[in-house]
Amino acid sequence: MHSCPPGSKTPTIKHLQHVKKVTGKTPSLLAKYESSSVPHELRYIYKLFLDFYNGDKFSYSEFNAWQDYIGVELDFRERELIRQICLERQAFDIRRQQELMQHAQTNNKGGK
Repeated sequence: MHSCPPGSKTPTIKHLQHVKKVTGKTPSLLAKYESSSVPHELRYIYKLFLDFYNGDKFSYSEFNAWQDYIGVELDFRERELIRQICLERQAFDIRRQQELMQHAQTNNKGGK
């Protein structure tokens, strides 16, 4: 939501917020995004994910070293949540790269 769609310079979230402001109606994608915010009880997990995530695969030894470094001892469920969020983010990043490549190929077809 905070990244720009292929071919645009405006993040999706900004575009949807503008539509809401102009029309007075909340676009369904914006409503879904706003309703799916991280619950207060899990925000600490999300903040830890943001601190840990480096865009690459990780091993449990790296994860344990990171825990030691920040001085936090997470239980199995908390570690699994962070691992799952990392995997989801990697999948999102891959889809995003594919979209950008597809957009670039589409725009370059007539340029030869």
